[in-house]
Amino acid sequence: MPQRQIDVWASEAQGAAFQLSSVNPVFFWLAGFVALIAAVVLVKNEKVKARLKDALLLTATIYVCLHLWHALDPNKAQKSSTAPVIDSDKAELSLKMAQALESTSQVFLSPKLVDRRHPNVSLPVPDAPRTAEKQIEMLKREAQRILGDLVQKNPQAGILESKYAIVTHELDDPNSMSLERLSHIDTTNAKRLHQALTVLYVTPKPTSAEVTEAETTFKEILPRGWYRDTALLELYKKVGRKADYQALHNQTSEQGLALVTRMVVVFCVMALSFLVGLIVILVQLFFLPRHVTKEEDRALIASPVAFDLKTIYAVFVAWMCTQVLLSSVLQSGIKIGELMNHGTLLAALTTAGLYLASNGPGILYIYLLAARPNKLSLFDTVRFRTKIGKLGPGRLVLAGWLTWFSAVPVVLICYLLAMKFMNSQGSSNPIIALVMEAARSADVVSILVFYFTLGVLAPICEETLFRGFLYTSLRRYRGVFPCLLLTALLFAGVHMDGGGFLPLFGLGLLFGFVVERTKSTLASMVAHGMWNSGTFTLVLLLFGS
Repeated sequence: MPQRQIDVWASEAQGAAFQLSSVNPVFFWLAGFVALIAAVVLVKNEKVKARLKDALLLTATIYVCLHLWHALDPNKAQKSSTAPVIDSDKAELSLKMAQALESTSQVFLSPKLVDRRHPNVSLPVPDAPRTAEKQIEMLKREAQRILGDLVQKNPQAGILESKYAIVTHELDDPNSMSLERLSHIDTTNAKRLHQALTVLYVTPKPTSAEVTEAETTFKEILPRGWYRDTALLELYKKVGRKADYQALHNQTSEQGLALVTRMVVVFCVMALSFLVGLIVILVQLFFLPRHVTKEEDRALIASPVAFDLKTIYAVFVAWMCTQVLLSSVLQSGIKIGELMNHGTLLAALTTAGLYLASNGPGILYIYLLAARPNKLSLFDTVRFRTKIGKLGPGRLVLAGWLTWFSAVPVVLICYLLAMKFMNSQGSSNPIIALVMEAARSADVVSILVFYFTLGVLAPICEETLFRGFLYTSLRRYRGVFPCLLLTALLFAGVHMDGGGFLPLFGLGLLFGFVVERTKSTLASMVAHGMWNSGTFTLVLLLFGS
């Protein structure tokens, strides 16, 4: 054989090996699972089929354990790619609150309003405006601190560096190194932002072409909100475009006042909900029977048949394995920033598809592994009822609504405890980052899709699995408290959200309790859906345009 041909083949083999090594390992796992599932379906011998099922269950267990070990090991786990988005939103919320306080102080605390009644008398400037100015500066400094930490952790993020530069100049504390660092980021957007910020902060007398290009860059690249508005206001002021400056200034002032109004409404609603929730909890503790379910009524809440522990375990691990596999495959090709660049409607639809693909199979596994082999209906298996005894659909929905009220004080207390004893900085769930990002410019259709995903899909999938199947199956073997504790721990743990673990645990306890009380998962689905929808509404009020 000619040496040249051998060299060619060797080169091709080396290239193929390199490509193979660069493939995400998750695809090898996926291929293995597909092969095992195909073997289980095709093999007719029952003994061999049983062995293959055990091998499939063992493989899924190993994969899930490896994933959990990697995610929980601080030396191996990587920081979530969505964490910069969440932290950046925290910084922007501080800036929006500063803007709201500034707009409010201009209207209600202006010295001109004080002097208007006595135009001929010189009055001292009241302390209130000075206090407001200090608070505004504190909020901006906090945003600067958050962005500064983000810039250090993400040195190649041009958007973050640009935001940091805008905040520092707004505080009359320009960081000369910020623009220099931005100039070394080799991306198209970073170069455009560097050029635009140079025109804004460095060039003494920019040309009309430079101003037009800078304005276009700010509008196209900077997200809608405080940073874009601040950069444009500074640009209009610098080049003397008084009409544009005044129009945008009036718009931002109106947005600030509107945010104050929304925050007041949110505070009042949350305070009222907190009070009602406390009343509901106290009534449950002191005025209703301590024994939620009598022993003779246990069959109403327990699963219709005693599923063996292997079946329960198989459903749960199969769901976790599918979720991890699909999430890894799909998220590897979908990044939040890229998704948002193609419109909020696509982001909303993709979020719905991702959620359904990763969580929907859990319901399928309940049917295939538990309901069908025992000739049970899916609704009966997961105790989904619209009427049970004296409780009709209206009362079941009311029970879910009251559970939502109870969740307000429980989650708030859990968050405070997590911040004090666990040094929690809030939830790091990627879906929160995507929702925050979409809320800035979401249209009506996108908002409705998000509401459907968070308020309908999530409660149906998660409550069917955790309360409908897992909790009711365990109730065949144990009492209320251990079943509540275990399902709540699993519910909080599988979200892989360290900052939100304790609040999710509290929610899991409440959702399990209302199922135990009503003997129907409909109530917990209502409570879960209301909680998710309420959280999304809060995000819209604070971050929506």
